[in-house]
Amino acid sequence: MKTEIPGYIWQFILQWEGGPKITNDPMDPGGVTKYGISQRANPDLDIRSLTESQARSVYVDRYWNAAHCNELPGYMQLLVFNCAVNCGVTRSIKILQRAIGADPDGKYGADTRSKAIGTRAGPKQFAINYASWLMVHYMKIIITRPGQIKFARGWFSRTADAVYVTSSNQR
Repeated sequence: MKTEIPGYIWQFILQWEGGPKITNDPMDPGGVTKYGISQRANPDLDIRSLTESQARSVYVDRYWNAAHCNELPGYMQLLVFNCAVNCGVTRSIKILQRAIGADPDGKYGADTRSKAIGTRAGPKQFAINYASWLMVHYMKIIITRPGQIKFARGWFSRTADAVYVTSSNQR
């Protein structure tokens, strides 16, 4: 199923992923990156020639749909999608599962779907739960790979911004 990323979520991703700027930070394991799409995660793409329209299609197919964002309540979509982009789809689903009390196996199935739809946590509580588990993930990265600490401020600020947007947009 092909769906569309809501405009405010797309703008959030473009803002945090740097838009059309090409980067190749030696400390970033993703390698060459444009619109937040890395060569390492997408070896089949010519990252340097990527257009915004192509980037959006990649995000829809490989992150939005893969993380089942279109099946989630609106207020969960930004946090889950943002994490899928930044940490990978499986990690994003595991964090979702922890935040809603499902078995964190990284697979989006019937149990995860029903718990996401049936959760009693409202937008603010869900955002705090999700962000807390995401921060645990980031801290584990920093502890096991100390060189990654250079990205910590960005990860933490991005997470805080996603919580704020989620809490404010209660869709």
